Amino acid sequence: MTTTERFFAYWQDSLNFLLGVVLFFSPWLFGFGAEQTVAFNAHVVGAVIAVMALLALFAFKTWEEWISGVLGAWLVISPWVLGFSAAAAPMLTHVLIGIAVLVLAIWSTGEHGQAIWRLEPSRFENTRRGDRGRHPTVRQVHRQ
Repeated sequence: MTTTERFFAYWQDSLNFLLGVVLFFSPWLFGFGAEQTVAFNAHVVGAVIAVMALLALFAFKTWEEWISGVLGAWLVISPWVLGFSAAAAPMLTHVLIGIAVLVLAIWSTGEHGQAIWRLEPSRFENTRRGDRGRHPTVRQVHRQ
């Protein structure tokens, strides 16, 4: 798979990379660079999200998505934990990017990884009640 194909096939990670870059530069873009705690949080978390997304693009592992998901959840609660919930621009930036990163990480894990919530029919499902072959399992559908 070429790099371009990979960017489109793993579009959730491509978007997470862009969100990480936007978060990294958000203190300058949205004017809260003077607030050191907020800016530091945006720089560190944005850089880690971008790196995890790049890693997932080129060598997908489920743990990379779990880290991105945890960081997305952290972004959602960080305005209240770090005490900048009264400042509209950084609070909205962190919460909106956090929700997007969390949703995309879960989506990517479900689509490309082995998510714990993915339900696959039993391999013996088609042999019950004599309906062999009528309803293919998930694995059989993907092999066709």
